[in-house]
Amino acid sequence: MKQVKGFTLLEVMITVAIVAILAGIAYPSYLSHVQSTKREEAKRTLVEAAQQMESYYAMHLSYASAASGTSLSIYTPSTEFNEIYTLTASNVSDSGYKLTATPKGSQSGDSCQQLSLSSTGLKEPTSGGCW
Repeated sequence: MKQVKGFTLLEVMITVAIVAILAGIAYPSYLSHVQSTKREEAKRTLVEAAQQMESYYAMHLSYASAASGTSLSIYTPSTEFNEIYTLTASNVSDSGYKLTATPKGSQSGDSCQQLSLSSTGLKEPTSGGCW
């Protein structure tokens, strides 16, 4: 009798089931990692924009004209940042400011939501390991 070599349908189905279970576990972890990586880009951009604000203050002794409405006139975020976040400035006065990165698109599901940095160094949100 000739012996047939190969896989049975049952063996293939078991393999597919194992791969599906592993993918079901790994995919959410992957998405979480991608979101935290993009969050790091937002934090880097906020710190960079704050440095520009401080430099502007050192030369003009005021933050007031560094922003036009809610946008910064002295700093332009990277293209990568603009694809996943929106940078806004609020409470811009002679003596202070607050910069906020608001997620958009696929990043809007991030648990940290908005990240903020103020002229006093206050970082928000303060919980959840966002900063």
